[in-house]
Amino acid sequence: MFVLFTPPNLIASQAKCYNTLFAYGLHVLVVRLKDATRSHYERVLLAIEPQYRTRVIVDDYYELINLFNLGGAYLNATKRCYYDKITDLTDRIVTSAHSLDELATLPFTPTFAFLSPVYDSISKKGYKANVSFGECKIVLPTLPFPVVALGGITPNNARDLLNYGFAGIAVLGYLSTFDETLLPKFLQFPQTRVLTVAGHDPSSGAGFVADALHMQAMQVYPLTIPSVLTIQHEEKFEGLLPIRNKVALQRMATLLLKQHPVSVAKLGLTENLVDVLWWVNLLKQCGVGFIVWDPIVKPTKANAELVQYNGNIFKTIAKKVTLITPNAEEAQQLLGTNNPDELLPLAKELGCNILVTGVFNNDFVEDVLLTLNGEIFSFPTPRSGTEKHGTGCALSTAIATRMAQGYSIAKACKMGQRFVSNMRKSSYNILEDYRYSSNELKYYKLGSVYLQYITNGNTCQEVLASVKAYIEGGGRWVQLRMKQASKCELIETGKKVKALIDSYNNPQIVFIINDSVEVALACNADGVHLGLTDSSVAEARNILGETKIIGGTCNTVDDIYRRMCEGVDYVGVGPFRNTQTKKNLSTILGEEGLVALVKERNNYPFRFPMVAIGGITGKDIDVITATGVDGVAISGALEQTFGNTNATAMLIEKVKHAWCK
Repeated sequence: MFVLFTPPNLIASQAKCYNTLFAYGLHVLVVRLKDATRSHYERVLLAIEPQYRTRVIVDDYYELINLFNLGGAYLNATKRCYYDKITDLTDRIVTSAHSLDELATLPFTPTFAFLSPVYDSISKKGYKANVSFGECKIVLPTLPFPVVALGGITPNNARDLLNYGFAGIAVLGYLSTFDETLLPKFLQFPQTRVLTVAGHDPSSGAGFVADALHMQAMQVYPLTIPSVLTIQHEEKFEGLLPIRNKVALQRMATLLLKQHPVSVAKLGLTENLVDVLWWVNLLKQCGVGFIVWDPIVKPTKANAELVQYNGNIFKTIAKKVTLITPNAEEAQQLLGTNNPDELLPLAKELGCNILVTGVFNNDFVEDVLLTLNGEIFSFPTPRSGTEKHGTGCALSTAIATRMAQGYSIAKACKMGQRFVSNMRKSSYNILEDYRYSSNELKYYKLGSVYLQYITNGNTCQEVLASVKAYIEGGGRWVQLRMKQASKCELIETGKKVKALIDSYNNPQIVFIINDSVEVALACNADGVHLGLTDSSVAEARNILGETKIIGGTCNTVDDIYRRMCEGVDYVGVGPFRNTQTKKNLSTILGEEGLVALVKERNNYPFRFPMVAIGGITGKDIDVITATGVDGVAISGALEQTFGNTNATAMLIEKVKHAWCK
C-alpha cells in the first residue's frame, strides 16, 4: 500500500492537491495536523472530494470520522488508550511503533502499523534510522497485521523495503511541497503490486486475465503467474491442462517476486489440493505475507469436480493462508458444513478466516465471514443484475486487492462483494463489460435530478398508477414517500415500483426511497433521501455503498455546511412555500431563502445539486430557476395532471427546458 502523511501545517488550499493523487492511486492519506483546531481539520477535510474521504485517516477529533465518512483513525503511542472508544466509530485503526519489540507487544491488533524511522527522516532533522532490515525480514512475516515502512523514504529506496517484509511504504517529507512537481514526484514511486496465481481462461472472463483487469480497475498493478490452462469459454468448461513443470513455475515466481515483492496474493484454480499446498509454500518462501485462496472445487460450467477433498492436506493449507473464500457448496465439501455457527470454531481451530459466499436468503445473497478471532460478519446484498462468468474469481481478487490497500479483512470482504454486485450490473451478457463504471452510472443518473416526483399515494395501487403516469409523461426521477405506511408495506410497494421502473429498460430512470435505508436496500433502489433527523449519511454509505445515491434535506445555511461535510450527492432545499402534502414543515424559505442557500453552497469547493421543494407549481419554475438551484421536486402539481398525459408531458418538458437548455 502507499500511505501519505500530511505536513503538520497543511491548509485547505493545499489539501485540494491530494484529490489528484487519489485519482492516480493514493491509497491512504493520514491527516495529522500539529496543534490544529477542529475547525482547521474540517476545512482541510472539506477540500477532499467526498468520493475519496474513505481513504482518509485522522489522528485527532475522531468524531469527524462519522461526520465526513472517513476511512479510519490513527492512534500514536500516546493515544492508544482511546482504542476501545474508537472501535465504535471505525474498524480501521492504525498505529505506529519505533521498534520490532514495540510492534510485537502492541495492546491491540491494528489494521496495519507503521515502523519508523527506517531511513534518516527527511522532515525531522536529526531523526536517525534505527531499524535492522535483517531482523525485519524475520519478524514482520510473523505478525498478524501488515507493517508499513515510514521515515526517509524516496523513490530510490522504496522498492527495496518490500523485500524486507513490509506491506507498503509511507511518505511525508518527499511529498510535502504543493506545486507542479507534486504529481510527477508521486508517480516516481512504484505502484502497489498484487499477485494472482490462477488459470488461463481463453474467454478472459475468469482466470488471471480477468484478475489483472479487475486489479487495474482498483488502482493496483497486477502480477500474474499461470497455475493451469483451461479448455473453456464463458458458456462451457471442458477441462484443464495442468502445468507439470514445477521447476519452471518456481523459477518464474522466484524471479518475479524478487524484482516485484508483494505482501498479498490471490490463489485460484489448480489441479488438486497437493498443488495448492505447493503454491502456498512457494509463495511463503517468496515473502508473501497474506494469501487469499479461492478453492475452486467445481467450475460453474463444469460437469465434474476438479478438487478431491483430503482432510490432512486441507488443514495444512488452511493454517498457512489468510482467507478462504468457498461458496456454500464448496464449504460443505471442504469444511463439512456451511453453517456459520459450526464454522466459527473451525476458523479458530484452523487459524484461518473463512468467507462463505453466495448464501441465498429470500431476496438477498449473503456472504458470511468467520474470523479466526471468533467474530461473525454478515454482508447481505439484493439479488440483482445478470449472472456473470467469473464472479468467484472477481470476489477473491477484489478482497486481496483491498487488503493490499490497507483495509481490514472484514472491510475488504464487504468491498469485494460490492465489486461483484456492480460487475453483475455491467451488462446483460455473461461476460463483464469492462467499459462500465458503476460510479459513472451514478453520475449519469444524477443528470436527471432537475425534476423529482415525490409520491403522495396512500396505497400501493395509487403509487403504481402515479409512477406509471409520471414516467409515461417523460419523468425520470421517482422518490417513494408513504409516511403512514408500515415498513412491510413500504418494502412491498418499493419492490413493485422497482419492477415497474425496470420494465421500461431506461437506465436514466432513478428510484429513491424517502427516509429508510433499510427499505432502499431491500428494494435495491438507486438510493435514499435522508431528512435532518434520519440516520446518518455515513451509516447509509456503509450499508448501501459508494455507488448508491444519497440525498439530504436542508433548510438553513448550517444544514448546507453539514451536508457538505457528509458528502451527500444532492440536497432538497425547502420548503419554498406551504404545501398540503407534508406535515411539520420547517421555516418557509421563499425566493430569498433559496438564494441564500445557493450562495452558501457556492462557498465550498464541491457543489452538490440543489433541488427546491415545497408547494411548487409550474408557474414557479422561472422564479426558482433564477435562484440558482438545479431543479425542483414536485408532488401535488404533478399529480393534478396525471389524468391527462399531454398535461403531464407539458409540465415535465417545461421543467426540463428550464434546466437543460
